[in-house]
Amino acid sequence: MIMLQGALICVFVFWISNVLQKVFLINISYSPICLCTLLGLLVGKPTEGLVMGGYLQAIFLGVMAIGGVAPANKQLGSIIPCAFVLLGGMELEAGLAIAYTIGVLSNSINQLANTIFAASEPWWKNLALKANAKSYSMAHWVWFLVISMLPSALIIFFSVAFGTEVVANLVNLLPAKFMTGLSVASNCMTAVGIAIALKMTWQTKFAGFFFLGWILAYVIGLTQIQCAIVAVAIGAIWYFISADLDKKIKLNQSAGSVNRGGDFF
Repeated sequence: MIMLQGALICVFVFWISNVLQKVFLINISYSPICLCTLLGLLVGKPTEGLVMGGYLQAIFLGVMAIGGVAPANKQLGSIIPCAFVLLGGMELEAGLAIAYTIGVLSNSINQLANTIFAASEPWWKNLALKANAKSYSMAHWVWFLVISMLPSALIIFFSVAFGTEVVANLVNLLPAKFMTGLSVASNCMTAVGIAIALKMTWQTKFAGFFFLGWILAYVIGLTQIQCAIVAVAIGAIWYFISADLDKKIKLNQSAGSVNRGGDFF
């Protein structure tokens, strides 16, 4: 009964994240750190959820949707392993190690569901030809908020409701050396995620920030939260300085255009 309730909570987290993204265009709701933190809050383990989300955020940093299709589903790859850890008692390292695999498998199943859903195209076309805006709008929202999410919601529900204890028990049977290797592998996945993100976003002019972060974390020994506060402060300073420079450039350009006009006459 407890796992069924946990599965329903996971489905709710998935649904609310989709509503926030699709209706209110809050893209950050798809982020692992938001999903896991919300799940942790709802099951009474906010700290554990935040930590899990932070690790998964680093792992999925390099996952980009090219042409609208991502290689792994961040939502399912975050919610399901997070539920395994928070509700099923699985070790954090094991949950991190299987997260990306779950994301890839879930994405494959969702693509199959999209192919099946494509068969409904004639029905939508016929509904549009009837020119009944009210019926079409109602059908759109039902599809948008319920039917389109159904495949992923079912995957989450059955995985958490009936798979959490099974997976946790299997992991507990693994030898200590295997778990040590799994822990190392999960740390490597975090490093790989950060490395992929850096490779895609790296610019030489920003290299100083990279080494500044290394100095703060490993030389000075600041905690992650302290480093995050420093990063936010630097971002705020950078933003206001850039905004001020943009204003000055626009003023200079407008003044220059006026002067050039006067010179012409």
